[in-house]
Amino acid sequence: MASRGFAVWNIEYRRLGAPGGGWPGTFQDVALAIDHLATMKTDGIPLDLSRVTVVWHSAGGHLAPWVEARSRSFWAGPALSIPTVMTFPPDSHVAAWRQATHHSRQRRRCTAH
Repeated sequence: MASRGFAVWNIEYRRLGAPGGGWPGTFQDVALAIDHLATMKTDGIPLDLSRVTVVWHSAGGHLAPWVEARSRSFWAGPALSIPTVMTFPPDSHVAAWRQATHHSRQRRRCTAH
């Protein structure tokens, strides 16, 4: 993505079970990272903050919608609107969904006769 002109940033945050992880530490880490985008822009890094997209995968998937909601809340940091949020489930969820749909199709075939 970076080779195509996108600014890409992987946020690290304290996870549940790690010292300071969970509430509020995990959310503070994510908030600080998102708020830092405005600082980077002020420091001269050419970022288009009107086109920020938050993408999250797996265990952090719940954080992307939180970031978007935070951008509209009274306790947001610097005014940074998050117009696009994408979350992806972990592979185990995809496998479970595939298995459930496969069994559902099999049941429909058996009961259709």
